Order: sequence, then structure tokens, then C-alpha cells
Amino acid sequence: MRDAAEWYAELRTKNAPLLLAERALREPATVAYRAKHLGLYRERTWREYAKLVARTARALGELGLARGERIAILGDACEEWVLCDLGAQALGAITYGIYPTASATEVEYQMRDGGATIFVAENQEYVDKILPYADALPDLRWIVVIDDSAMFAYDHPKLRTFAQLFEAAGDVEVEDLERLGQAIDPRSGAFIVYTSGTSGHPKGALITHGTHLAAAANMVLHSSTLAERPHRTVAYLPLCHIFGRDIGVTLPLLSQLVPHFGESLEDLPQTLFETAPTVLFTVPRYLQKFA
Repeated sequence: MRDAAEWYAELRTKNAPLLLAERALREPATVAYRAKHLGLYRERTWREYAKLVARTARALGELGLARGERIAILGDACEEWVLCDLGAQALGAITYGIYPTASATEVEYQMRDGGATIFVAENQEYVDKILPYADALPDLRWIVVIDDSAMFAYDHPKLRTFAQLFEAAGDVEVEDLERLGQAIDPRSGAFIVYTSGTSGHPKGALITHGTHLAAAANMVLHSSTLAERPHRTVAYLPLCHIFGRDIGVTLPLLSQLVPHFGESLEDLPQTLFETAPTVLFTVPRYLQKFA
């Protein structure tokens, strides 16, 4: 295990997209994560992961997403959630997730409070939460849908599909992501985490790039097995929560943890059976629901 102070100092000068690019150049063929789609797990190497993020960044850039702007993501933990998050960060934008259980009025509040110019929805269910307010949100320019299989009857000028944007972005290389990452100030904002809002409206906390990476490294240093050998885990906690983000996004960049994304949160027992995680991160409420 490396010296803690030295590692903290190094990470405070970095950002997640840059770490991803560096890992892809160093370990291009190593498995970064697995995601289930149509009943099959797709295995992504670090090189593939970095190129997917770079291509997503280009797609979001084509929509006009600029440095310092905000992008909101609503949906359960999935591969595309991570790609949009890191792709936006690579452009210098600030991301924030909205809890999947949020009501339409709660979604409207966080869209106004965060000032997101792009809203990413996992599927039709979450599009329905934003459409009633789409024309009344002055900052909102686009609504990007990941799974549009139930969207055949929808027609709104702000709607775009992730697949179409991704296809139009064209080919990219790992070095493209590396260049984007090198241009990011590690002291600038990376993402916003909203509180649960138990006393009034949720409050947004801005987290900077370098600070978050250094804080997440604590988990690796205190659980050294994560760095010493490969481990499987399941990414199912909400990625809008900082703990869920650590599991699905940040810790894999800092260790040998390989997250697995199931096809649906409702299939969590099946996902656990199929992936046989060697490490599982959870919170009491999920254990109670699981029981």
C-alpha cells in the first residue's frame, strides 16, 4: 500500500476523467466493469470505458454543454448514468443526480435550484416527471433519454435520444479523454450532491474534483484488500448519493474493484446471484427491503 499523504496530494491534482484515461493507457485490456443488457452481461475494458466516456463527452458538447454549466441525471444505477456523468465532467460541466423516487414537483425544484441545461432521463417514467415543466424551466435546453423503447408517441422539441447523440459523435481515442481531463482545474466543481431534504427543500453541496478523489481514497486505504486483488461488487445504490457514486464510479478508478450493473433494480436478488460479489456495499434501508 502506497504512502497515504503522497497519494492524497497526488489525487488533489487530478479529476475522475483524467484518472480514467490514465488507467486506460496503463491497463487497456483489464476489465473495468460489467453491465447487463437484454439478459447478457457486457464486459467493458478500461480502454473501452475511456472511449465511451470520451464519445459521450463529444455528444454532450454537440448539444452545447459548456464548462461550468450543470447537467441533471435521473434514473437508477446503470452504465449510461456513469457515461453521462463522467462525459459531462470531462467538459468541465457540473453534474448532479436526482433521486429516482423524487416526485415531479421535487424534480422541478432541483432543476430550478441546480440550473441544469440538460436533463438526462433513464427512461419514459422519468421523462414524464420533467415534461410538464420542460417549457417553464428557463435554463433547460435538452432532455436526453437513455431507454426510449416506450417513447414512440412522444413529440417534444427538447427531446433527444442518447443512442442518436452517441452514434453521431463518431470515433474517439483514449487520448481525447486525456486531453479533456488535463484541461480541468482540480479545484473546480465536479458534481453536486443534494441532501435528503428532511427539513425543507434539499440543499445542494458542491464537491470539487480533487477533494472528492482524495476523500474516496480513504476507503481504499482503510480496506486495503480493494487495492491488493480484484473484487466484484454490485452497483445498485443511487448514483446521486455520494456513497453510491463511490461504489459505481470512484473506487473502481482507485482500486481493483469491478462494479456490476444489473438490468433492473427490481432484479437485485438475481443480480447478486449471478455476479456473486466478493465485496458488497450497502445501507440498512436496502437490507430491510431485501429481507
